[in-house]
Amino acid sequence: MVKGNGNNYAFVDSQNLNLGVHSKWPNYEKALIVSGDGDFHCLIEHLDAYGKL
Repeated sequence: MVKGNGNNYAFVDSQNLNLGVHSKWPNYEKALIVSGDGDFHCLIEHLDAYGKL
């Protein structure tokens, strides 16, 4: 999503989620991600590779 000032908020949100996931890695067994687009494709592949999805 691009707001009127040109900032790409979806990109920032996905980066924040990626950082949050890694900082909380030991605190959960599995993650559930629901998205209507491909913003989290890389994160999903990474979580799946480590059995966290």
